Amino acid sequence: MHPLARRIEDNRRDVARAYVERHRAVYADGGATVFDLAGGVVMWATRYGAPSISRAFCVGLESAVTEDDLARIEAFYADKGAPARITTTPFSDPSLFAALGKRGWAITQWDSVLARPLDDLPSASTDVAIERIDRSRAIEWAQLIERGLGRPAIDPSSDRMRAIAEVLLGTDTAFAYIATRDGEPAGGAGLVTRDGIATLYATSTIAEHRRRGVQGSLIAARLAHARSLGCDLAIALTFPGSDSQRNLERSGFRLVYHAPQFERAL
Repeated sequence: MHPLARRIEDNRRDVARAYVERHRAVYADGGATVFDLAGGVVMWATRYGAPSISRAFCVGLESAVTEDDLARIEAFYADKGAPARITTTPFSDPSLFAALGKRGWAITQWDSVLARPLDDLPSASTDVAIERIDRSRAIEWAQLIERGLGRPAIDPSSDRMRAIAEVLLGTDTAFAYIATRDGEPAGGAGLVTRDGIATLYATSTIAEHRRRGVQGSLIAARLAHARSLGCDLAIALTFPGSDSQRNLERSGFRLVYHAPQFERAL
């Protein structure tokens, strides 16, 4: 396996594991769970946790995968009342894909995994102001992200909002940013750092502020912050060929590989 891809996958697994463990600490009775299987990990972060975390990571990167392994994953998520999901890579053992096919799993999502070193940094637009916020403004930040993505507003009193404030933004390795243009909220984004890798996520721009340098400025601000914290590599996942991927590529990111997600419905 390519060393860069292995470093990225190990980091994705470890960031997800830390999130689940944090979830378990905040919601002691929520049922957040993580266990090792076939060289990877299988995770559940409760119904109000980040859905991208409740899946299996790195399964088949170190060893072969059997149908019994997949049956255990399926039973685990069925017990949670959720479809089973597993993230794969081009470097996953061929036995994983053979077993997925035999058991009726299907690809439901493609991610482009992009990365760039932090030896140089892009510039931000002078028309966009970026502010790093703390979790006391989690509601404002989360609502802004959802608005930019065209999703319904989150109930401020919900368990999901509590999870965002206390789990997602409740550590010293997770950061949130808000962008403004002409004094108006224009977008938001998040950053997680671990083992020298900065993961950029949740980049969102309000429709009326698009194509005004907001995403580029949010990227530049996070990269500068990550380098100041000692990170040497930044990564991000996007939908292939999306505007987000093009914005990241303009900021120096390059495609490393694609990571298809397989799912087996209940």
